[in-house]
Amino acid sequence: MDKRMARRIAERATELLKPLEQELGVVVSSKGGSYSREGSLVIKMEFAEVRDGVTMTSEATRLVELGSSYGLPEDCLGKKFTDGRGGEWVLTGMTQRSAKYPFLGRKVMAGGALSTVYRLTSQSVQTGFGIRKDGSPL
Repeated sequence: MDKRMARRIAERATELLKPLEQELGVVVSSKGGSYSREGSLVIKMEFAEVRDGVTMTSEATRLVELGSSYGLPEDCLGKKFTDGRGGEWVLTGMTQRSAKYPFLGRKVMAGGALSTVYRLTSQSVQTGFGIRKDGSPL
């Protein structure tokens, strides 16, 4: 098995699982995996529940669990905020791999469309929600 074949299998597996999205109210996505040239493939899949229009990915769940430690309101997931330069963002989650840029968000573009996901500093998110570094309101 080569890399191209492993990718084709992972894409096909994701495609075959897509009908579960409507049936069970989840979002299916591939989260990588590994393959061996000896003929084995391990695919990591995520089945994220949709709650009130917000997809509860592992990053979204992490924000719900840890956002209050940054002084953010409990309902900050999926909420809009404005950065220091006037840009509007939607908070989508937290990553565990970056201490400098722990938050994930999508920029609100013209017409209301959302951009791809960006990593954001805790200071920019806290400022956008009106919170100081120490967790107190501005």
